[in-house]
Amino acid sequence: MSVEFFWLLAPAVLLTALFLWGVFYREKETASREFLLAKALNTLIDGREDDAADALRALYQESEQEPAVGLVLGSLFRRRGKLKMATQTHKGLSLRADLDPELKALIKTELAADYLAGGMLERAQTALDEAVAEGGPTENSVFYGRRIHIKLGEWDRAYKLVQNWGKKEGRNVKPELALLRNRQGEYAFDQEDYDGAAALFKKALQLDPTCFSAILNSSRCLRYTEKSHKALSWMQKHEAAFEGHEWLFHKELMKIAVALQNHDVFVLPAMARIEAESDDWRTRSVLGSFLMEIGDFDGAFQQLHAALETAPETLLLHQKMWQLMWRNGSDPGLFSRYQQLVRDTIHFDATYECGRCRHRDNRLHQQCPRCFAMNSFRERRL
Repeated sequence: MSVEFFWLLAPAVLLTALFLWGVFYREKETASREFLLAKALNTLIDGREDDAADALRALYQESEQEPAVGLVLGSLFRRRGKLKMATQTHKGLSLRADLDPELKALIKTELAADYLAGGMLERAQTALDEAVAEGGPTENSVFYGRRIHIKLGEWDRAYKLVQNWGKKEGRNVKPELALLRNRQGEYAFDQEDYDGAAALFKKALQLDPTCFSAILNSSRCLRYTEKSHKALSWMQKHEAAFEGHEWLFHKELMKIAVALQNHDVFVLPAMARIEAESDDWRTRSVLGSFLMEIGDFDGAFQQLHAALETAPETLLLHQKMWQLMWRNGSDPGLFSRYQQLVRDTIHFDATYECGRCRHRDNRLHQQCPRCFAMNSFRERRL
C-alpha cells in the first residue's frame, strides 16, 4: 500500500470510527435512560417514593434536565414535603425558552401548587394566572386554582375559572359551579350571614337541583332562623335527591325533630328506612345516637349493635357504643354483650407495615420478609 493511498484512506477510516462510536455511545446512553426511567416508575408503583425520587433525579441529570422528567421530579418533591426543592425545580423549568405552551403552562401550574402547599397564596395566584394565560384553563389548573381563589376569598374568580374551563372543553360544569356556590354559602353561614347564605344555596340549586349539600344547608338556614316547620317541608319535598345518601336525610330530620320537639318526625321515617334496608348501618347509627340522647338506652344499644354487625370495623360505631356504656353504667350487661360482639365479628387489619414495599403483617419483623429491608416495619396508623 502506497503512502499516498494510506493518507487518502485515513480520513474515511477516522470518520467511520467516529460514527460507530457515536452510535454505540448513544445506544448506551439511551439504555441508561431507559433503565433509570424503568427503575423510577417501578419504585414509584411499589410506593417507594424516596427511591423513586433518587432514580428520577439521576434520570434528570442523565437526560440533560429533560422538562418532562423535571416536572414529575418536582411534583414528587412536593409530595414528600420538600417544598423548597419542588419550587426550585419547577421555577427553573418555567424559565426555559424551549418549551411548548402546553408544557410550560403545566409546569407553571405545578409551581402554583408548590406555592399553595407552602402557604404563599399571592405567588401561587401569580403562577396560576401565568399558566392560564399560557395554555388556557385545564383540569389541573382548575383543581389548584379553585383552592387558591377560595383561600383568598375570591369566589367570583374561582367561579369564572371553572366556567371558562367548561366552555373550553365543551362540558357541563354546572354541578361544579353549584358546589362552589354552596361552599361560598357555607362560608357566609359561618359568618352568621344567614340571608346571604340562603341566597347562595338557592343559586347552587338553580345550577344543580340535585345538589344535596345545598339542600341540607338550606334546611339548616331555616332551622337556625326558627323556621323548623318550613325546614321539615323542605326536606320532605327533596327526599328523592338523597338516594344513596339516605342517612344524611335522616340526620337532618333528627335535628328538625329536636327543634320541633316531635320525635316521630324522625323516628318513624328512620325505622321505616331500616325495615326496608336492614344493612343501612349509617341510619342505624343516627337513630342509635338519637335514642341515647332521649334516654332509651336499650333501643340505642339494639341499633348500634345491629350497625356493628354490618360494619364491625367502623371506629365511629365503637365510639358511640363506648359513650352509651359510659352513660348507662348501671347496666353491666351491655358491656358483656358488646365484648362478645367484638370477639365474634371483628377482625382488625394487619398492625405493621413496611415503609419501603408496603408489605403488611400482624407481627413486627426486624427484616421485611418481602423486600428484605432492615428495620423498615412501622406500626400502621388506623
